[in-house]
Amino acid sequence: SAFTISGGGVDSPSPASSTTAPVVNTVTWNFAIDNALAQYLGAGQTVTATYRITVVDNSISVTGNESSTSSQDVTITLTGTNDAPTITVQTGNSNSAALTETNAGLSTSGTLTVRDLDLANTVAVAVQSVAASGTTTGLVPTNAQLLAMLSLSPASTTNILTNTEVVDQLSWSFNSGAEAFNYLAVGETLTLTYTLRSTDSSGATGDRSITLTIAGTNDGPTTTAVDVSGTITETTKLTDSGSLTFADLDATNRPTAAEATTSITALRADGVTAFALTTAQQQKLEDAFSISLASGATNNGTVNWAYTVVESDLNFLAASETVTAVFTVTVTDNAGATSTKDVTVTLTGTNDAPTRLVASVPLPALAEDTTAEATVAQLFNGTGSNAAYADLDNSGLGDPFAGVVLVANAATSTQGNWQYKAPSGSWTNVSSSGSPLSLTSALFLPYDYSLRFQPAANWNGNAGSLTARLADGLLSVHSSGGSRFNLSTAGSGGTTRYSDSSNAVTLTATVSAVNDAPMVSLATATLAAITEDNTNPAGASVASFVAASFSDATDAISGGSSANTFAGIAITAYSADPAAGIWQYSSDSGSTWLEISAVAGSATAISLRASDWIRFLPAQHFNGSAPSLDVVLIDSSTTVTTAAVIDASSRGGTSAFSTGTVVISHSISAVNDAPTLNPPATFNLVEDTTGNLVFNANTFADVDAGSGFIRATLSIADGYLQIASANLGGVSLDSSSTPTNRIFTGTVASLNNFFSTAGNIKYTPALNNDTQRTLTLSVSDQGNTGSGGALTASATSTILVQAVSDDPTITSPNVIKIDLSNAGNSDGGSLSDWNTLNNGGSSSSVKRHSDGNT
Repeated sequence: SAFTISGGGVDSPSPASSTTAPVVNTVTWNFAIDNALAQYLGAGQTVTATYRITVVDNSISVTGNESSTSSQDVTITLTGTNDAPTITVQTGNSNSAALTETNAGLSTSGTLTVRDLDLANTVAVAVQSVAASGTTTGLVPTNAQLLAMLSLSPASTTNILTNTEVVDQLSWSFNSGAEAFNYLAVGETLTLTYTLRSTDSSGATGDRSITLTIAGTNDGPTTTAVDVSGTITETTKLTDSGSLTFADLDATNRPTAAEATTSITALRADGVTAFALTTAQQQKLEDAFSISLASGATNNGTVNWAYTVVESDLNFLAASETVTAVFTVTVTDNAGATSTKDVTVTLTGTNDAPTRLVASVPLPALAEDTTAEATVAQLFNGTGSNAAYADLDNSGLGDPFAGVVLVANAATSTQGNWQYKAPSGSWTNVSSSGSPLSLTSALFLPYDYSLRFQPAANWNGNAGSLTARLADGLLSVHSSGGSRFNLSTAGSGGTTRYSDSSNAVTLTATVSAVNDAPMVSLATATLAAITEDNTNPAGASVASFVAASFSDATDAISGGSSANTFAGIAITAYSADPAAGIWQYSSDSGSTWLEISAVAGSATAISLRASDWIRFLPAQHFNGSAPSLDVVLIDSSTTVTTAAVIDASSRGGTSAFSTGTVVISHSISAVNDAPTLNPPATFNLVEDTTGNLVFNANTFADVDAGSGFIRATLSIADGYLQIASANLGGVSLDSSSTPTNRIFTGTVASLNNFFSTAGNIKYTPALNNDTQRTLTLSVSDQGNTGSGGALTASATSTILVQAVSDDPTITSPNVIKIDLSNAGNSDGGSLSDWNTLNNGGSSSSVKRHSDGNT
């Protein structure tokens, strides 16, 4: 009970008791009530409670009528005050919620208990305010918008409590609508604290907060293409750029960007056929792409891309060939979420003129008087020293070697001719005197054409070269093979099909020398003449008189081979004639001489070096022409051995032997040989008788007189030489002849014939003179053969006269007695000989008798 009384020994009376005891005492009353029980009283409202205190004495039962009571009312007035309304969280209520950010609006709800103890009051509840805390950077809604996200039921315009109630349930609801709070990143929270205010009709208020915690989740970035297609054209456009944007709902995120190559696709000009790039080529194309973040980027921004390539990195692309490069740009936020966008760059090639790897290429080796050929492809796009063709576009079948364009020909007609032919054609000179090669009259030769150099006969050396420009692409883009066109107009280098002048290639031909057999410039060679009977002629070196016949002009090529020198001879024909003499050779400059054997023919020729010596050793008394030597000339392309037997039957061509022969001649000039006489030693005659003087058949001899006339003189001191004039024949008797001195002229043969024939020459000794006589025969060859003038010979024969008996007579007036037993004595007079003595015109005879006296 709220009202209580107290007093000593006094029971508390009921409020209706009126019992009064005679005893005076104090009753204390106390009023205590739970405030809550009075809360319903509003401001100014009162409640009066009257309590009656009855005092009853103790002598009477309280229930008896006889009891004596006394009552006193105690009035208590309770005056109400205004109690502020409250919003509380009761069981089943909630004033908080935890939300997780998604990509959609957020919502939640709950209830609260609204109470106002003042029954008479009405209460309305409204959202007073909202406070955002936690991660608010990036929060987009305004405060008003945030307030509007929380709604109450009933709404603030409607009293939740009428004056008939003190408590009711308030429903609240949070709905962010389109706002997803995506700006919140993972780990970030936004706390929205809403304040609800309840206001009663007396103006008292009571607040309660609703706390909503929104936890962020990662929102991946998004990318948007702005310009993600690039085009690059070799030579003309080497850079391109573009951009893409990115956005990240998480405001504190700071995305990064990276790029990676997705694909590189290379296609031929047909747009269909793919071809592979080298690792280096692909790497360069990838490296040309770059990206960068535009300045000021936050969670949103721009990625700029750029593609810059060096022209040389595109040179492998032929005209209309393409490479499509796809690069993926990846934007990554702080939490690792990504968004990608592809950037596609298309690179288109243009033609690159071919270039040379080497400045000069050789024709296959060829020898003098031969030729060598090769295809244009083998010469300019071959291997080794013939690998001249290079094309930056030649990554495969895109821009192959097509051929060459000839623009200059340095070969002379003396050297020979450069020639070309189609695969099934005939050889044609690349230029002629009427149509030389030039830039304005260039000759196109496809790769399958052939080229050769046809050297002039016997020519060797370095031929004048052909100057060629390399041509790329398919044949269809060029003039037909073997046709002329104006290269100056067509252009070269750059993006044309033809290499420029700095990439011209020369085609060279080296014609190796082969030996050309020597030629005979003089068909005869004469060894200096010697004189007859030279028993040790000096001779001469072969070179000294045969070299003049030697010519190797065909090996003397300006800029090529040099002429061989004269090395020797091969004797191919020699008929030995011992009667004339012998040919000899010497290998030691004439110190030692050996005979040259007869040679029957070229197969058994005898060789002599140019330095060897030869001579002809004539037979005694031989003069005239020595037997000739037929020789062929030998050049220095071979080694000559002295007196070797060799086969020289294969001559000319490339051999060391001349085709023609040289006749070596030699003459032995006649030297007059003295005539010789061979008369009989004695002739036997009879005194006083004419007798024949018959000479030997070979009385006269002259080895070189031949048919020439010689002069013979036959003389004797006395007597009479009688000549049978009728029998002279080929002998003539000189008119100046005397009986004792007969002079004859005739050939050796005619004289021998005449002198050896009995009866042609007779001798009559002086009368009666039987003394022996000396017959003198002398001869002069008159110098009619050879040099040296007239030579003579003289011989005597003794004529023995057989004495016959004669009568003595003395015709001299004087008688002389001579003692012959003592030769050398004389006695008066003189005796000159046994012949007739002439004395003053008279004749005297002296006769020796058998007694020794005269």
